[in-house]
Order: sequence, then structure tokens, then C-alpha cells
Amino acid sequence: MIKLGSQLLQRSEEHRSAVRQLTPLFEASQRARPVFLLGAGASYRSGVPLADDAVKRIAKEVYAKRNLGTSSTARVMPGDIARFLGEQSWFINEPGKLGDNFPLAVRHLLVPREYRREFFRRELRPFNGTSEGYHALARLAQRGLSRVALTTNFDGCIVEALSALAPHVPRPIEINQTPDDHVSFSVYGHEPMVVYLHGAIDSYTDLNTSEETERLPPGLVEMLKQMLTASPLVVVGYRGGEPSIMSGLFKALTQSTLSFKCGVYWCDLGRAPLHERVQALHEAIGGNFFNLTIDGFDELLLDLDEALRDQDVYRPSVRAEQVNPIETSRSLVLGDLDHDLILAKLGEYCDKVLRPRVDRTRMWGLLGELGLVATDASGELRPTPEAVILFGKDVHSLFPQACVEFTQGGKKRKLIKGNLIQQFTELRELLDSADVNPQLRVKTSSSSKKQQAYHSRSITEMIVNMLVHRDYSAAEQSRIDVEEGSRIRFANPGGLPASVLKRLTPGADGEFAPVRSVTDIRNYSIADVFYGVGPMDKRGSGLCDAKELMLEHGGTARYLVEAGNTHFVAELIQARQQAPGSSETALALHPFGVYMTNHLRFEVMPGAITTIDQQNVPRINVPSGADLLGQATPDNAHVLIRQRDRAVSFCKPAALGARSGTYKLADVDHFASQPGGHTTVSHLLREHFVRYLRTFQGDGLYVEGGGHRAYFVKLSDDPVKIKYDAPKRSGVEREMVKRRESKKDVFHENEGFAFDVIRFQGDWAVQIKPFYMFTEADGRTPLPPYRRTKLSTSRMRFDRNQAVVSDLGFWSRYLARGAATVQLCPTGDYDLLMAGAFHEIEIFDPNEEAGQ
Repeated sequence: MIKLGSQLLQRSEEHRSAVRQLTPLFEASQRARPVFLLGAGASYRSGVPLADDAVKRIAKEVYAKRNLGTSSTARVMPGDIARFLGEQSWFINEPGKLGDNFPLAVRHLLVPREYRREFFRRELRPFNGTSEGYHALARLAQRGLSRVALTTNFDGCIVEALSALAPHVPRPIEINQTPDDHVSFSVYGHEPMVVYLHGAIDSYTDLNTSEETERLPPGLVEMLKQMLTASPLVVVGYRGGEPSIMSGLFKALTQSTLSFKCGVYWCDLGRAPLHERVQALHEAIGGNFFNLTIDGFDELLLDLDEALRDQDVYRPSVRAEQVNPIETSRSLVLGDLDHDLILAKLGEYCDKVLRPRVDRTRMWGLLGELGLVATDASGELRPTPEAVILFGKDVHSLFPQACVEFTQGGKKRKLIKGNLIQQFTELRELLDSADVNPQLRVKTSSSSKKQQAYHSRSITEMIVNMLVHRDYSAAEQSRIDVEEGSRIRFANPGGLPASVLKRLTPGADGEFAPVRSVTDIRNYSIADVFYGVGPMDKRGSGLCDAKELMLEHGGTARYLVEAGNTHFVAELIQARQQAPGSSETALALHPFGVYMTNHLRFEVMPGAITTIDQQNVPRINVPSGADLLGQATPDNAHVLIRQRDRAVSFCKPAALGARSGTYKLADVDHFASQPGGHTTVSHLLREHFVRYLRTFQGDGLYVEGGGHRAYFVKLSDDPVKIKYDAPKRSGVEREMVKRRESKKDVFHENEGFAFDVIRFQGDWAVQIKPFYMFTEADGRTPLPPYRRTKLSTSRMRFDRNQAVVSDLGFWSRYLARGAATVQLCPTGDYDLLMAGAFHEIEIFDPNEEAGQ
């Protein structure tokens, strides 16, 4: 189904019709991918002149040099240009044909050839930056919907737009810059390809004079024949004036392509008749020629990108032979991966890189594109070692080296294990804890303020650098050593890549200064995922950012290689606490902080919601207030909620046994936007969470009948204790029901939390608010409300910010059972994945900016 965005309503009817006609050509179900042919009109808004304007610019500059004896064109008037051109014997002085003089002006005026190249590099480049249309074209290429662009230009707009999506898009293959690069041409490849029909300036292959543009380079037409026989050709921003394209390409291929049997879709502004050569093409191929009127190149590409936003074609990754392959003790299988975690994180990845979200079936295609799964010789799909390190369920048994040893003050050793997603979460919480990153009082230029010893963003950059760039083929573990009051030292096996080492030239002690964009990615697939899910910056800027942030924070960062470049070491040196009268200051120039919220986000949601007529749903009463269909047990029954005249569920109608005509399906977001829809979706999500909470009843967790609070109760005379892994210690015991005594009686303080499902920053989330329930001597029966209120007020006086953060940390670990994601669908009919850790946000802190 074609989806047309709201921006399309602002376009002309002819343009909307063109979008409707072109969109099906690009859908993922099509076997052949459309090819674009772009002319100068596509680059006009990027500041690249059209043929008419280019002729005037050439004449203006040459007139100034020849007639005024200067390179300045300030004194050249339009009348001077008109007279100068009219005096040339080669000039075609006919209305509407100024652009036809472009190859003639190049031949006769831009001489010698080196001057021509210098002029084009200066004048025919995107002065305004790459336009939005090219970025939309790059997104289509990223999703595999169109990978080849033929261009008569040499302005670089296409390549710049594709480069802006790196590393999520492979470097484009550029054809016809030199004759030697023709060997890179492939009809069946998957990388983006740019074919310069008129060559490239930098390689002295630009073809612009009339003789040069009479024909295309030898062999290029033959290479394009197979592609243009099997693929539709969409022409945008091209006037059709060059004989090389209209005769040398179109006319030459008319017979061999069966008159371009897949169609030529000629898009123009409709402001003037088609060029005579285009009309001749129309007559030659007949019904395979489609003349479409559009509002502009940018408008067309943006609208196609929007209409095709849910379409994606996954290209298989070509894994380069690794210099140091990661060895395993046995063959890896898909069962080694945490499929729920993959689905959740690929959802974040797709959101970040503007690709359609994948479901449980399509995620293997994206993993293949990312180089994380591959088919073996027997045809079986298997994960790569990087996939298991990233998303594995039992990483330590397969790759014991893929962990981080943490020490503080030379002791308190802890091994951070699990997959990299888990390691990242645990390390960031550990290194941002109060005893590792304490609050200091630092003197500013006008007062003093409190700030953490290390900038949180610098810590994040160091963690990501450690996890992404280490050498996982080495048997050695990574190490983090905290020297209290001084520094945090990160040591990684695997030094700098040789190409980076050569450019950074470390000193005799191994220390070096990082340089932006000087990078070489060791673990490309791992890096790409970390780019996509957010914590990693692009193009090697992480080390530079970390040092700049620490300097602004009052400290610094230091980087070095050790033992002949076998190890990489980074040190964050903390801000110094200022003594009274000191003149040194630590200024907070970036007043942003990372804060943990009390929201467990739903990372993957069902796409559709089913409503069924009430009379067609069997009624089964259960204590939760939700209905269970099928077998009425918490483990294998569907969840739905009843309303006055309908029942609502995420299940597909067939799973509910609904008959045709008794149900409706709706997109969840659309349903939530309708009157009463938000409350219904919130209620349905909450019922899933309540169902999940009941799996903890063996621990003594009790959910109140209303489904908004849960707290621990005593099940026996034994203490109610929960074991969990804290950031710095494993197997910590926490007593959840504590015995208290007053002068009159014995009562208990029961830990619990209130909860609800809300919309937070555009996502659905479970909001958790820890509280205390006070119960009788039995540890189960609540005290009277007035007494509970009094005790709660008294108890909250002892809670401080750090205690609240600690409580939230406990609840997230407990409720997620240590996992990164939690599956809340009890039957497996759909995916409803909740994050296993509270959501973090980066927000502006005006108090920090003001030095308060």
C-alpha cells in the first residue's frame, strides 16, 4: 500500500500523480531496482548552476580576462556577456537554447584544459551544501531501494549525501572517474554505485565539449545495457540536450533493451516543451516512455522517501578476511543469541538510522547486512563471533576474554561479564556511582559549585571505545583501574591500527594526541551497532570529545600505547577540588547531565491492535480484572481487556478465534490517537505488566487487586530476602520485609512500588515509584490508612537522592532478572519487549551553567 505523507498535500496534483506512479517501482517486493539518471537540475538548489547559468559564468570570467585584463568579474555587466557571446562564431543564438551552448563554451573558452578543471572545481560545486533531495536519495540507497545513480554532473552531491550516512552505508562505488574503474561495475552488486557519464574533473576525464559529448566512453554503454534492460530508469533534472546521452546511450540501447522495456520515467517541471532529442526518444520507445510533471527534484525525492518509509531491502554483507580472527571452541548457532535483545536493539538502530523497524522474521536480513550472521557451506545460517559478543546469552563460556576486570584502589576486583550491551550498561552505572565519580566542590570564576569528578560523557566515550575497539582475538581481558581521588585508567588489548599509529606518531613514552577523523575501525559490525543505538559518535571523534569535555570540566584525558603497540591505554584525570583562595577554576561550558528516569520503556511494541464485538468474546473471570482466553492460566493465555461494547487485545484475530466481520484491526499509534484510545492502550499494556509481576509471587511479591501497586509480603516465618547483583558486588542480599517495633506493637516495613503505563518522550513506558507499605505483625495485612500515612512520612525523611537511585537500580535488576530486555507477551503471538534498565536522558542543567 502506498503511504503518502502530509507534505504531499502541499504539492501540485501533477506532482502527487507522479509520486503515486513512481512509488510502486521502488517497493521491496520488486525484483529489479530502479536506476536514477540525474542532470544539472538535480543539483540546482545545492548551488550548482544549470547549463544556461554555467554558460553565462564561463563567458563572464573569460570576458574579464580577455577584455578587462583582470580575474575579477565585478565590473562585467549582463550586457557585456550578451555582446561577448553574440560575437562568437560558434554561439547558437536562438531563444531557449542558451544551455545548448554549454559544451561549445567549454571547448572554445575554457582553454587550456587545466584552466577548465580549475574553473569547474571552483564554480560547479554545491555552494549551498547538499540539498535535502540528495539526502533522501541516499536514504533510499541505504534501504536498498535504489542503489545506482547515473549522473551527467561531477559535483559530488550524491557521494556527499551517502557519506553523511556512514558507517551505515558502504562507501559508494564510483564508475568512470578513470577508465580503470570500469572493472568495479556490477549489475548484481549491493553497494551504492555512482556512474559519472561525463567523467570526473579530478582525473582529467570530464567530457563537456561538443566533440567529447558526442559519445560516451568506450565500454560504458555496453556495461549499462544489461542494467537498463532489467530496471526502470527514472530521469530527474536532466534537459536531454547532450548527444552523448540521447544518442550515445538512449538511441544506442533502444533496440538491445527492447525499447527500454521496464520504462523510462522522464520527470520535468512541465514549464516548457520537452527537448527535441527527448521527443525523439519518446517516439522511438512509444508506450515505454512516461512524461511526469513534478514540482522539483528535492520535492520528488523527499516524497518518495516518505512514501517508501516502511520499505527495506537487506543486502548481504561481504565479510573481509580478518587479520586476527576471533576463534571459538565450537561452531556457533543462532541459539547462542538473545533474540529478544537483538529485536529491541535493532529497533533502536533502525530508529536512529531512519530505517523501517524490523520484526522477528526480518531481523535476520538486517543482521546479515551488518555482517553478524552468514550462511555456512551447508546453507545453515550461523552467527559470527561478533554477533555473540554483542548479543550472546552465555558469552563468557564461549569467549572468556570478552570481559572487563574492574578494580578500585588496587582491590575490590570484579569481573564484568555478559554481552557488550550488558557490559556497557553495567560499566556506565558502576563508573558513574558516587564512590567512583563523587561530587566535588569546585571553584568557578565567580563562586563555587558542586560537580562530579569526571564528566559523565567522557566516561561513556571511554567505555564505548574500550568495548568497540578492543582486539577480541587476544586472550587477555580489558582492565579498568580506579585510583581514588586521581584518575580512571582504561587498558585494552590491541593497540592502535597500523594506519592510525602512523598518522598519530606517539612519543617515546607512547603518548599521543588524538585527531578527529583519524580512525580505523577494528570491529566494524560492533561499531556500526553502537553507532546506531546511540552511545558512540562517528568518525573517530570520541577520544577528542572525551578530552575536551574533561578539560572544560577541570580535568584532562591522556592516551598512550604500551608494549610496542600491543595495548591501548586511556586515562581520565579528575577535576581537582579547589582549595580556598586558589586561582584555578573548572568551568562547566557544556551544562548537560545524564539523568536516570523511573521509566522502563517498551522497546518493541505490537504494530496492530484488535477490537472485537463484546458478544463474540467468551467471558472468563480472573482476579486481575483482565480476561484470559484459551487455558485460563497465567503462563499460556492471551491478554485482553473488556470495555462496554468491545474487547481489545494485541493478539491477531485468528489467535482469539474471532470470526470474520466481528473484529477490527488498527495501527496502535493511530488507535491511541483516537478518543479514549490512549487510556485503552495504557490499560492493555499495564495488564501485561501485571501478568508478568505475578511470576514473582513465589518471592512474596503481591500485586494489589487494582493493578497499580505491588509490594513484598511474608509468606512464612522466614525473612523475605532477595539476592541480586549490585554494580560493585554480586549476590547482594536485600531484606524486603523488615520487622519494626513501636511502644505499642510490632509491625513490618514492606518494600514495594506503585506503577502505571504512560507516554514518555514519544514512547510507552512503565513508570515505577518505590514506596513503603506498612503491615501488621503477620507481615501481610496492611495497617490502617491513617497510620500508614504517618509512618510513610516519617520514613521518607531518611531517603536521599542516592538512596532513591539505589532503590531504582535494585528494582530494575530484580524485575528484569538481570536481563537487558523482558518479554511481556505470555503466548509468543507478538512481541512486547520492555527494557531491563531505566531510561536515561541528557538534559540541560541551568544551575550548572550558572555555576550554582
